[in-house]
Amino acid sequence: MVRKSILGFLVVSFLTLSLWAQSPPAINLTAGTSSFQVRTNDIARFSGTVVDADGDPLTVTFSASSVGPISLATTTQSGQGSVFFVNSFTVPSAALGTTIVVTVTASDGNTAPVTQDLTFTVTGENRPPTVIAILADTKGDSPSNPLPSPGSIPFAVSVNDPDGHGTYAYSWGYEMLSGDFCSGEFPQIYGASAETGWVQLGALSSDATFRVSIRVTDESLSATSNFTAYVAAKEGGCLGGGGGGGTNAPTVVLSTNLPSNIAAPGQGFTASLRGTSNETISFVLRASTTNSKAAAPIVVNTSRSGCSNGCTVTKTLYAPTTGSRYYLWLDVTGNAGTTSRTLTIVVSDSGGGGGGGGGDGGGGDTTCGERNISVKSEATNTVFQVSESERADAQAGGDLRVEEVCFGNFGCENQYFTPLTEAQFLAKYGCVVKGSVRIQYRFSGETLQTAQSGATVQRSITSFPEEIEVKALPSNFTSPVYTWALNGTGTLSAQSGSTVKVNIASLPQTGGSSVVTLTATEASDPSSSAQATVTFQLTSSIVRSAQMGYSLAGQSQQKANNGTVVATSISSFPETIPLEAFEANFDEPVYNWTLVSGSGTVTAASGKTSSLRIATLNGSESGSSVVRLTVSESANPSQSVQVTVTFQLTAPAVANPPTDVSFLVSPPGGAEVDTLILLTATAVSGIGSPFDALDFSWSVTLDGSPVGVMTNRDRAVVEVPATLGTEGVLRIELVASEGGNAASPVVQQVQVKLPVQYFAHFGVGSVPGSQDELRMELVVVNDSEHDISNAFVEFSDRSGNPIELDINGDIGWNYSFALMSGVGQSLSIRSPVPETKTGWLKLSTGVRVSTIVIFKTVNSMTEEVINEVSLFPSSLGRRFTTALREGPNNNLGLALANPSSEQVTLEIAITEVIEGEKGFSMVREITLGPGGQTAMFLPEIFNRLPIPSDFAGGVLTIEVASQGQDGVIATLLRQNTGSLSTVPLAVRSE
Repeated sequence: MVRKSILGFLVVSFLTLSLWAQSPPAINLTAGTSSFQVRTNDIARFSGTVVDADGDPLTVTFSASSVGPISLATTTQSGQGSVFFVNSFTVPSAALGTTIVVTVTASDGNTAPVTQDLTFTVTGENRPPTVIAILADTKGDSPSNPLPSPGSIPFAVSVNDPDGHGTYAYSWGYEMLSGDFCSGEFPQIYGASAETGWVQLGALSSDATFRVSIRVTDESLSATSNFTAYVAAKEGGCLGGGGGGGTNAPTVVLSTNLPSNIAAPGQGFTASLRGTSNETISFVLRASTTNSKAAAPIVVNTSRSGCSNGCTVTKTLYAPTTGSRYYLWLDVTGNAGTTSRTLTIVVSDSGGGGGGGGGDGGGGDTTCGERNISVKSEATNTVFQVSESERADAQAGGDLRVEEVCFGNFGCENQYFTPLTEAQFLAKYGCVVKGSVRIQYRFSGETLQTAQSGATVQRSITSFPEEIEVKALPSNFTSPVYTWALNGTGTLSAQSGSTVKVNIASLPQTGGSSVVTLTATEASDPSSSAQATVTFQLTSSIVRSAQMGYSLAGQSQQKANNGTVVATSISSFPETIPLEAFEANFDEPVYNWTLVSGSGTVTAASGKTSSLRIATLNGSESGSSVVRLTVSESANPSQSVQVTVTFQLTAPAVANPPTDVSFLVSPPGGAEVDTLILLTATAVSGIGSPFDALDFSWSVTLDGSPVGVMTNRDRAVVEVPATLGTEGVLRIELVASEGGNAASPVVQQVQVKLPVQYFAHFGVGSVPGSQDELRMELVVVNDSEHDISNAFVEFSDRSGNPIELDINGDIGWNYSFALMSGVGQSLSIRSPVPETKTGWLKLSTGVRVSTIVIFKTVNSMTEEVINEVSLFPSSLGRRFTTALREGPNNNLGLALANPSSEQVTLEIAITEVIEGEKGFSMVREITLGPGGQTAMFLPEIFNRLPIPSDFAGGVLTIEVASQGQDGVIATLLRQNTGSLSTVPLAVRSE
């Protein structure tokens, strides 16, 4: 039977314990929607937990009943002791007006399955939201008005949900349509709030076009909107200067001013060809209504040189009146090669009108004109310009402006041409810009909001001055010019620019209004303009208040509300109490200090600070003073508040030193090196004052050398130094005082111990009847700040005598090794003979380290590890307790070792607990000699007296019965079908 107890402690695995009588699982459900209401097409969600108090394996299944098909995301889930789940399903359209019942069933395999229902009411149909995303800046809406890089693309979004949802999930993304970043530069998206954010850009090596999109989801459905932003390359290139002579093909961008590259039939738009190099560059742009580069006519063929800061060629093109696509090809050739770019224009009846990110007014007018013009040569090689009368003729038929005149096969070169003979040419007239504009605003500390023209914004102002930032949000203007006007309360910081500020210095009690008018004008066409107006309706919500501050001798400043009574003792005369006013929301405060009654005088009647001077208490032991502070508004004397503070003044009493001074040391009985000990003081006031009036002073030395101590009045924390292999004595001194009178010092000495770690059991050697061998690995990690020159491990048998083992290939009963700070050491321990050896071990390191023992079962022929388990060091204590599961517990084993040099008597008890009452119990005493150890199963400990098979569960207690002993070490193990697991023990050292 001894062999059985040994082997049972060495086969390795883990086991889940069931400590008490079987209980059914408990289910807790939560719906993902308020009031358990859902809509058709919604994704209905629910979550919950299932817990089994016995720790049994759980199987959780999900089902649903509904009018219409239900497909749950999860149908079965399992776990050990507890299961957390999140599940969902799509609400079918056929379920409208009905209920859907979800049933959760939990089974532990030991009790009857438990079910719980969750009922959803289907109230209506969910419809997706309407989303409008815009570029929230006056720059970036066209290639000619780009945002800078490095920089950011700010954006804003407006959401309207037909079902009235107020909470949405926002998902932002971006796509780089053209352009390149400098090496190592990557963009990031930041969301300042749900409605605003920005794309943070690094440096660009070439001009770029980005499409920024937002996806907004209500309870289950989503919608997407996007806008296009144009960003310029970093000035001077990626390295901040010009290029190096053209060793690479040129970097170029092909872009247009069309939002999302969508044009209306016949609409004019601008194509920009931008390149960066320091050489001569040739641009070739082709355009066609068919996707054939070879068949496309040449539109631009030119060259530029010295492009270190970028070259731009801009051409105005026209979308064809037929066809759904318009294709552009760009080839740019430099000294080192050719770079090509392609772009597709979508021609649609719903096409845009030349820039902007949406907004009031929509796109521009798409009515464009064509007509033949007769031109006569006035002189050879003389520049001819279309006359104003020709323009007037063209505009007479409608709201048109001459954007460009295209002269036959000679191309479109603005309105200039040098005719050689009389000829007739086809002139194409572009559309008038019909722009729109909106106003954005934000108050101090808020995010940017967008207001419709004519809107009224209500706002209460809590302090002055208040500043309203107002920005222009244009639409369909290529080169906007802004003019601002203000009518009503406040002043404008400027009359022009894309951003101005309305400054509100003050408001009358009745409030006021500020009417902001913004006019946007197209710089190239002053007749094209748009206007927006926003009214800010302002009210004052300022609450006047004041507090009085005072400072007593030796104390920090305190604040007092109206009617506060301050009790203070005056230790000497004269006594001066500083006073200070703390007012709230007074723009121009006026202070008035008065002594209403009692002792003393107010030294300053006006000003933010004053003082109460007490010259004497007129021979009395006490007195009082009532001080009043009045704060008023100089510009509005009716605005005032008053604060009155009463000082209860007492003459000093005679102070006696404290009595009954003592302190506790935790942990008691000594301290290991490199650990913390807590000191807690107690004392009785000598004059009956509160405990917090006492003062405490701590000092600590180790063998005469000072040791650092962190103090907090009656508590202190001492960090015991690492003495590097030597023990010592801490001398702790406490001095308690009151009113400057100190009690006699209280001194305690605490023994500093070297850290020692124990393992109550080990076993190595061959396993009878098999090829298996039991081995052990001792892992020590020096996670302290000190090097260890001599770590020492000792192995003892069950009688406390040295036992020889194979330790890292050396035969002996002990092993020493050095261990540098931050380094680990692994010791391999085997039996030197083909038999099993058991006992316990002790590890001494001089400083605190981290240690673990690994028990292994190894096939001696193949060296394959069959199983293993890890143990932490056994705790030294005088009392151990653990819970026992129901049943006889025959597979529960106990290892005990006595590391002291004296014999120790242990009392081991088992007590059954039934519904809070004690039932079956038995007690056994065993004796361990100095260095002795035992390892037995519970039936062996109790002289083969078994625990009843119907044992309901209870408590195992191990207690040192001998007096004056430091304690023993213990490890509790459970064997089950050839495997082993540790069982936790609660340990008490006292």
